[in-house]
Amino acid sequence: MAAQYAGKPVLRFDDNHIVLSRDAGMCFLTVEQLTRLQECAKSVCCIETTHACIATGFLLPSINGWPPIVVTAGHVAEFSQLSADLAPHSIVWANFSPNHPPGCETPQRKVKLSLAFRDVFTDLAFMYIDESAVVHNLLPKGLKFYNSKVDTSFDRVVTIGFPGKGDGVNPAAAQMEKNIFGGHIGGTLCLSQGKVTEALRQEKFFWHDSPTLPGSSGSPVFNTAGQVIGVHCTGGHPEKGGRALYSDRVKTAYEHLLEPSAALISKTSNVAEELHKAWERHALEIELEQLESLYVPPDCQPRKDNTAARQPLRETVDAFLKPEQKRQRVLLLQGDAGTGKTTLSLLLTNWLWQDFASRKVVPIRIEMRSYNATTAEICVADTLGDKAVKLKELGLPVVFIFDGYDELAGGGYPRLWQTNELDEWPPGTKAIITSRPEYLADQDYETLLSPTVPDPAASQLEEWFVAPFTREQVSAYMKNRQEHNTGITAEQYENFLNVNPEVRDLVSTPFLLKIFLGAFPRLQSKQFETVSTVRFTRGDLYHAFMDEWFRTEERKLVESTGQSIPQLKETFTEFSQTLAFEMFKEKINQVVYHQNVERRHFRKGNFATEPNPWGKWFSNSDPEVMRARRGCPLRSLGGATFGFVHQSFLEYFVAEELWQALQQRKDEELADAWGVRCLTKDPKMPAIISYLVDKLLGGSIRKLGKESSARQSQDNSSLNFNVNIQEKLFWLIASSKLAHPGESGSKNLQSLQNAASNAITVLNKSCFQFTLKARENPTFFRGIQVPYADLSMAQMWGVDLTQADFSCCLLASIKLSGADLSGCNMAGVDFAQWPKLKFNNSVRTVVLRTDGKSMAVAAGAEVHVLSKIPGRVGNWRKDGVLRGYSYSVTSVAWSPDGSQIVSTSSDGTVGVCNAHTEQTSHVFQRHLHHARCVAWSPDGRQIVSGGEDREVQIWEAKTGTAGPV
Repeated sequence: MAAQYAGKPVLRFDDNHIVLSRDAGMCFLTVEQLTRLQECAKSVCCIETTHACIATGFLLPSINGWPPIVVTAGHVAEFSQLSADLAPHSIVWANFSPNHPPGCETPQRKVKLSLAFRDVFTDLAFMYIDESAVVHNLLPKGLKFYNSKVDTSFDRVVTIGFPGKGDGVNPAAAQMEKNIFGGHIGGTLCLSQGKVTEALRQEKFFWHDSPTLPGSSGSPVFNTAGQVIGVHCTGGHPEKGGRALYSDRVKTAYEHLLEPSAALISKTSNVAEELHKAWERHALEIELEQLESLYVPPDCQPRKDNTAARQPLRETVDAFLKPEQKRQRVLLLQGDAGTGKTTLSLLLTNWLWQDFASRKVVPIRIEMRSYNATTAEICVADTLGDKAVKLKELGLPVVFIFDGYDELAGGGYPRLWQTNELDEWPPGTKAIITSRPEYLADQDYETLLSPTVPDPAASQLEEWFVAPFTREQVSAYMKNRQEHNTGITAEQYENFLNVNPEVRDLVSTPFLLKIFLGAFPRLQSKQFETVSTVRFTRGDLYHAFMDEWFRTEERKLVESTGQSIPQLKETFTEFSQTLAFEMFKEKINQVVYHQNVERRHFRKGNFATEPNPWGKWFSNSDPEVMRARRGCPLRSLGGATFGFVHQSFLEYFVAEELWQALQQRKDEELADAWGVRCLTKDPKMPAIISYLVDKLLGGSIRKLGKESSARQSQDNSSLNFNVNIQEKLFWLIASSKLAHPGESGSKNLQSLQNAASNAITVLNKSCFQFTLKARENPTFFRGIQVPYADLSMAQMWGVDLTQADFSCCLLASIKLSGADLSGCNMAGVDFAQWPKLKFNNSVRTVVLRTDGKSMAVAAGAEVHVLSKIPGRVGNWRKDGVLRGYSYSVTSVAWSPDGSQIVSTSSDGTVGVCNAHTEQTSHVFQRHLHHARCVAWSPDGRQIVSGGEDREVQIWEAKTGTAGPV
């Protein structure tokens, strides 16, 4: 056998590439292994896509009369544009038959391809080859799959593929002598060797350090025995190397492809039943039936401030999901914290499963707090796993419910539809996304969340806001819950809210109502001088609720142990606050902790272990930790994953920790705590700012028993600030002047800037008069560094702000008259000034559509139709222009459904146009002189116009028939 290679070069590494050398001492494969791999290489082929790009594939034998299959990476098939009409333009260069028939001059052939199967989640594709390959006996020997995942650390692997076609593309590959593998018409066939990295193993893929180059996608990855252990997908990662799909995944998909059609349909049909059963188990675990029995259906409205147009939310969702509603494919539900978005997503999923037999729609709920901005891009694949392929093959529409877009760990704005490739799912597939509105306030979320770039004439995003509870809904909620509060009736709740109307204003969401009911015993027992001097804040509700929560858990623990434990409530509080603050610091909403498992890091070729830092809160080996955790309002999110019962609990505890730092910590410790994160930088935390402002103002307002217009006052005395707290906040601002890049270091610089930005934001939200501070100390604000601070409406008349850093600050309506801004860094500041809209002719009238998303502007003899760009304050784009008027347009009006515009003109005509197509449907001509005004009836059936002829004319909107004058 060795004689076959006598005088021929052997393989070795050279600058991370495999080349040929006559230096036998560098050989890493035995002659027997090389011989086996030479035989395997006969099944490796070169794929040329429609764009003349090169990739690799390998052939599997024909089974049961099916054409031979080419296996490759899924993205190769995507790039090949393998549709029915384009498939013949993608070809495979085959060189695998040692016994070609007579008359065939060479066994090397170009064979046409057609797509058989593609899975975006595993990056795998199968393609049929032309039947001529069967005629000419161009069949592979048949590669053998390794039947289990690689289970031995650092297994040697060999990759055979095409790193670019021809010698001109890859100089390194050009050094390979083709006679080792018999030559190949497709280009240079290269072999590379490496290891599987144990530390980087995943469920579906493994990483290997074999040197690969562009063109190797789809290459088979062998073990030294010549068995296929994976399909190479991607390479070139600076640390991990290349990624390959496990061979058992390939084998399963291949067998699935070759199943008879009837069996395949039966198998894929069962996937809906499997998902339904899994949901029923989950619903039982979270006691969804009890939750539904207490549920009060909320309403929704087209704008956050448009309560007049509210309608039942369930009806809105049902209308969105109707099959005939094909225009909008994404429903964005925005709602403040506690409005019940998560509960709605749970119940909606449950309702859709209950109606599955009639709707034939598969609901898939995905909790976004389990992902970050990167992993969210594959959250559909992660949630469904192997069921994704079966579910797509089932062909039924899917409704993906992405709950909590604003709760992504670390923030970020992933394009959920596009990155999860939902366009490849069956027709009728839609998405429902929930989020807090402040998270999307400064984002172009229509572009982010829509399937494609938004089309003004056919927006694919429907947007609604969850409305606050009405007084009737609040009463219904309390009535449903009263049986769970022993001895307290709905009348008692109502009486308390009537006496404390500011509490009624606070409890306008389901979760705040829940907090109120839980805190009610503490609120009732709390003693004040007189009821009229009390001003309850949201923080008061949470404080009273947590106080009751901790006392209840303390009582349970004492009863179960029979021992009185001193300061247990204080232990619960400290545990909850420190855990929340650490999660806040790490920008996460949940913690994954496995008992007795150390964290492993792979650094410089070695493994390093260290204790899991979350053991301080989640270790079961420390009785004191377990006891303290018992009182914390945590919930299990499945497995070893934990999070607070509600996101607002985390925010409350973080605010308490920051406030406590102001009260108790010394300067350096205070700066460290307040400098952990900038509260006004993504991901923004407005709720924490609100808590701190309430803390700063709440006590003084209770004491005074009144509220003042602090913005308009001439001094800060009406606020009655705690002088010590106030001075500490100003100390944080002043400390930022010590932060200089290159001197204190970037970390310290960032921390001081964060602390100063947070401090000045809280003071500004508390209506503090910065002008008066400047009078006391004229140079105080000179050189401060407060990037990203919220200084909207701040009063800084005549303040010396020279050399200050206001980069990326919000300066909406700031008062800067007489201020010195010399040398200020104003990069990226937002004055929130709405842009002016310029027109060539004088503007006679402007009318907004009822939802506030479109406007009609009459300018000269034209009507301009504009639509609001979501997430961009004050930004409008022109959708079209209605022309055809002989004289100036004098007035316009929108139809109630927003689809049509009626206008009047100086020539006495009244015209009706389609707002999207710009086509005129009717022109009414009854006015003898200028038509001056027009209106639409609420039901949309009639139009009323008036003119200088002193007449009011009524028209039938559909027919144009004139009614009585």
